Amino acid sequence: MRTTAVGRWGGAVLTLVTAVGASAHAEDAPTWLQAAAATVAPSYGADVHTVVLLDEGKTTIAGDGKVTREWRYAIRILSRDGAKDAVALIPYDTDISKVRDLKAWHIPPSGAVKRYGKSDVLDVALVDNDVYNESRARILSAAADVVSGSVFGYESVVETQKFFHEDVWSFQHWAPVLTSSYVLTLPPGWRAEGVLANHADVVPRIEGASYVWELRDLKPIEREKAAPPISSLTPRLNVRYFPPEGTPRLGGESFKDWDAVARWATDLVSPQSEASEALSAKARELTRDTKGEWQQLSAIARFVQSVNYISIQIGVGRYRPHAASEVLAKLYGDCKDKANLMVALLKVMGIRAYLVLVYSSDPSYVRPEWPSPRQFNHAIVAIQLRAPDAQAAVLKHDKLGALLFFDPTDPHTPLGDLPEDEQGGWGLLAAGTAGGLVRLPELPPAANRIERHLDVTLGGAGSVDVSVNETSWGQSGVQERDVFTGTAGAYTKRIERWLAASTAGVQVAEIRPTDRMSEGRFDLAVRYSAPSYSQLMQNRMLVFCPVFLSRRDSVSLTEPKRVHPISIASTEYSETARITLPAGFAVDELPDPVAIEAPFGSYALKVEASADHLNVTREMHLKRFLAPATEYAPVRAFFGKVAAAERSSVVLARR
Repeated sequence: MRTTAVGRWGGAVLTLVTAVGASAHAEDAPTWLQAAAATVAPSYGADVHTVVLLDEGKTTIAGDGKVTREWRYAIRILSRDGAKDAVALIPYDTDISKVRDLKAWHIPPSGAVKRYGKSDVLDVALVDNDVYNESRARILSAAADVVSGSVFGYESVVETQKFFHEDVWSFQHWAPVLTSSYVLTLPPGWRAEGVLANHADVVPRIEGASYVWELRDLKPIEREKAAPPISSLTPRLNVRYFPPEGTPRLGGESFKDWDAVARWATDLVSPQSEASEALSAKARELTRDTKGEWQQLSAIARFVQSVNYISIQIGVGRYRPHAASEVLAKLYGDCKDKANLMVALLKVMGIRAYLVLVYSSDPSYVRPEWPSPRQFNHAIVAIQLRAPDAQAAVLKHDKLGALLFFDPTDPHTPLGDLPEDEQGGWGLLAAGTAGGLVRLPELPPAANRIERHLDVTLGGAGSVDVSVNETSWGQSGVQERDVFTGTAGAYTKRIERWLAASTAGVQVAEIRPTDRMSEGRFDLAVRYSAPSYSQLMQNRMLVFCPVFLSRRDSVSLTEPKRVHPISIASTEYSETARITLPAGFAVDELPDPVAIEAPFGSYALKVEASADHLNVTREMHLKRFLAPATEYAPVRAFFGKVAAAERSSVVLARR
């Protein structure tokens, strides 16, 4: 269910640069494309490489329930870097959809139109690890032909079936858009309603049997540090349509509230977690040497995490997991299969657990005002605990008690933790009448922390030798683990780049990472040196910065103005450093202690002198927060003061 790419109608665009053959031939462009090409666009900055002239989607619902989707799309290429966007990508599912037509045109500045047809179209799988290859796309690229000033446009027709009486339309991605519209045409007597996310509400135009939502003159979406995901920035329409009262349902579901969605999901998934002897035997095997509830849960969690993830999305299987006994036998499945397997293994042990639908990668994506399972792209687990752990990802549910949330698809987040992009988001708890929409827990800063200790020896000529011992907990540890377990050598290179960015002329002697995932931590030991860390002045004073290493997750907000909200994760950082002074030098000047307080966090730095060494401590605590752009000034000021404190200097004088 957790896919790596979704189609344009699902609110995202997969950009694929494909060189097609030169089989296109000259032909007049259609009237709609000529009109779009004649549109005069505003001037944009040098970082804007394309402008969308027209983005028009039309969905027509026939009386028999058949759905036809038509799409017209036109862009102007503003620079060479925009050529990669001259691509038509039409996603479809082999079991429910057919691409009836796809053709495109290129209008260069010279005006000689080039048409692309069937012989220029490629058919590719959208998901690399899809067993049945049912999620596919027709792709047509003019990237090799377009130049600055070119207009590229295409139109497509897709016939499909609907699981739900609803649709999603994204009005924009990163590029500016002059006109984007969504048209829904319904049979007589039907009605529609829409909810617009990330934009002021828009009342649709009613044109006969059609509803038209339209936005114009959308500015480019700027890329800013510490900004929410683009899915929380781009305007998105969630629309539902309803047949007249008493009319038989035409193959699609519609939901009046979240309770109805929860009952639908529960009815769909519950039969798939039925007990079997194989499940019981596996549960006994996994928990044979465990003591207590938490060890039992941890053993089962580690096993389900080890089950191979493979996308399987045929028919209603897009929403219903395979039977847990089948997943256990094959040892592969997608996110809902893995979540359901864990539910089943816990059930045979007498522990109640429930499948939970979430939207991964953006905790702000799901809109409570639009009850629909289409708002979710991932499945996790909620476990009823007998002995709640206050430090874990636990929610106090008014009907089910303490629920521990866990993502068995994430191989690097242990039980008790929750991926950062899921914390605080909305989830659909498939627990029958006790289920519904729930807010996932947010872990405190202490659950996502880094503890670091440095032993530093300064040389009289300015050299430095440093030994670092660091432990990362929670999602800070997950970030390290992700790189460490990835491409061979990637972690070492990452640490080397970090050291080089912190210290000029660094010479690395040792990098020793140790993954302790079962303990929820990741350890790192580093030894390095640099010949000229301190500045020796007139052979009598040494000047150096007592902050030797940057925080790898440090936030830098330097732009004077802000467009998007500021999104900061919950985190805690502490460091102690013992700096041995060179023989013959004494402290002449120390930076003043720094203590910075803000509603969202705090920072402290202190340098204290002893007979032959310095003790340096620094701490930062940040609460999870999402601040509007209007509050940028105090947030920027906080991190600016932190940066200034970490550039402070110590002065040593020769005795």
